[in-house]
Amino acid sequence: RRAQSHKMDPTRDKDGTASLFGQIYSVLANSPQFDTMFYTNRRFWAVSFQGEGAEDVGGPYRECLAEMCSELMRPTTLPLFITTPNGKNNVGPHRDKMHLNP
Repeated sequence: RRAQSHKMDPTRDKDGTASLFGQIYSVLANSPQFDTMFYTNRRFWAVSFQGEGAEDVGGPYRECLAEMCSELMRPTTLPLFITTPNGKNNVGPHRDKMHLNP
């Protein structure tokens, strides 16, 4: 629910902690295995979407990862990545690209 309300109005959550990415990061960052968790094919969390009857046998986990990536690439949701200057001005190459927000 927090991620959904963040998606609807990201201005109410300036630091992004209510976003799906922010919620998962806050849990995983404190994990003792944080530094090595992506060097394996194990899943490090289970996904349960409230109000949905899906069982996490892979589908909800993939949906969670896809939504996290989508949040990261939406400058209005999480301003970690922003549109390139060429994209903002609609000139030159790489207009569809993003770069880190300084």
